[in-house]
Amino acid sequence: MKDFILYLSRIKKILLHQDIFIKKDIKLKTVTLGNEHAKWTFCPNDLLSGFVLSFGVGNDISFELELIKKYSINVSAFDPTPESIEWIKTQQDLKYISSFKFYPIGISNYDGIKRFYKLNYNKDSVGYTSTYASSATMDSFVDCHVRKFRTILDVICKGDKHRISILKLDIEGDEYDVLLNLLENDELVIYQILVEFHHRFKNIGVEKTINIIELLKKKGYLIFNVSKTGDEISFVNKKFL
Repeated sequence: MKDFILYLSRIKKILLHQDIFIKKDIKLKTVTLGNEHAKWTFCPNDLLSGFVLSFGVGNDISFELELIKKYSINVSAFDPTPESIEWIKTQQDLKYISSFKFYPIGISNYDGIKRFYKLNYNKDSVGYTSTYASSATMDSFVDCHVRKFRTILDVICKGDKHRISILKLDIEGDEYDVLLNLLENDELVIYQILVEFHHRFKNIGVEKTINIIELLKKKGYLIFNVSKTGDEISFVNKKFL
């Protein structure tokens, strides 16, 4: 019943041009990990030859920890917001997980400081956005350190060209600028990109999502999974198929 109500809600939004129907380009074996509001779907094939970069973790790293437990893969997690940083400090068990690293910085299309506004749509989660959203509290904000993807790679990889098995972006509207910046560099080798798109935000809209998906496809990324909400989309680089 819950899925049916969600389906009807999506159909209504599509008819009002507030959402889009996205179909898969390819069928792959998939695995879904993480808690209900932090779960992501990926292809488990050939993961171990790279590492995982996860941007926007808030106060739920269930996906990242389950990845480590199941595949013994190295995961680097990022979030610049104060609540997330403080929450990570309270997770005492993390000190014993050498394959998990946390960095208190965000990702953007430039190196510097960015202002983030607190989201209030879910009392149980921690969320901020740098763009306008109806659920954002515009008088509650923080200024955080952000870096370009290339800058972050230089810090983590020390200049090595290691392969990224999974890049996860849950960054509340900044995914469009970040992906544009990322796709400008043809040297980057990314196996899978998992993105939550935020075309539901008032100043974004469905056209931005349509355009960035088209660009991803031109760069060789194919859609192999779409969540029930239509917001989370999983891409695979066809070079690895």
